Amino acid sequence: MSLTNGFDEARILPVLTQRKGWRQPATAGSPVLDAANLACKSGKYFQDHHPAVSIDTVKNTQADKEITDVQFNALLTALNKSVCMEVLAAVFCKPMVADHPRMTVVKDAHAQLVPNTGTGKFAGLRLRVADGDFAAQLHNLVLLFDGAATFNIYLFHELVKAPLWSKQVTTVANTQTIVAQDEKILCAADTATRGGTFYLGYFQEDLPAGVHALEYSSACRHSYGLVGAEGIEAIADHAATDFDRNAPACTTLNYGLAAEISTYHDYTNAIISRAADFDELIGNMMARRIIEQTMYTTRSNATQRMAQENNQMLYTDLNQDAPADASPYTPGIKAAIRAEIKRLQETWYPKTPIIIATPC
Repeated sequence: MSLTNGFDEARILPVLTQRKGWRQPATAGSPVLDAANLACKSGKYFQDHHPAVSIDTVKNTQADKEITDVQFNALLTALNKSVCMEVLAAVFCKPMVADHPRMTVVKDAHAQLVPNTGTGKFAGLRLRVADGDFAAQLHNLVLLFDGAATFNIYLFHELVKAPLWSKQVTTVANTQTIVAQDEKILCAADTATRGGTFYLGYFQEDLPAGVHALEYSSACRHSYGLVGAEGIEAIADHAATDFDRNAPACTTLNYGLAAEISTYHDYTNAIISRAADFDELIGNMMARRIIEQTMYTTRSNATQRMAQENNQMLYTDLNQDAPADASPYTPGIKAAIRAEIKRLQETWYPKTPIIIATPC
């Protein structure tokens, strides 16, 4: 998973980059485009966004005059991804965090540490993510045991038998052990799960003899706006790396395990299902990139010389933001981009209407 502000780019980019593509030029000697760069599900190609946007222009103004077709196709693919990421960053620029990172449980100031003798169960946390476009990020596991032990922590989903992932950890006797996590995301709907109930824990049989989880005699449990966290234990089938999810016992115990969690608004699924919303902005941003590349190229060729002759026209097409004297007003590409970003933000972040209550 590649997490960005409110969306998973690894899932979104393969969808967005297919919305726009390049029309194969008929000119002799033009690069032969591959299937990925020809794909255009929107029906409107990059060339349709401005007359100056063409495959020959891109090739003749990029830096490598000896570029091969394979290299050129790779350049176009990278450029498409870059433009799509710029589009997403421009629209989804507001903070998406709902709950800032904090521990599921913290020890009270005068609480004692009490050993917990396991009974062969699966033990840990049940995490319930709110339904909708929300997700929780697991930042750190925090372990506290009275002996050194190496074992696995597992993440299960309520409706998926196999663990979603596991992590081998090693504890230090009577010392808090913090295990950092790399973008472990729990969301109600992704490619592997539907529904927001997860189980984070370990099999007590994996602990060496004489090693116990340490409990707090009193503790403060944090509440979150978008995820619920509670201690559970369940009958385990250790040999099958499984446990009974039908009736896990909810408890006030920690089982030597806490987690640092944050929550955020996750628009990944909505963006994928409404990818067409971004078609016009992707096309205009690509046009801006190509025109700027044309204006500032260091290459010397016919394309560059023609661009120099038309430099003022290109500059106007790119930057015009107000009517010129005695001329019909056509917004420049940058103005069109700003207007489209504003439209999309108003679509995706609608303002809450003001409700006026009239007394009876």
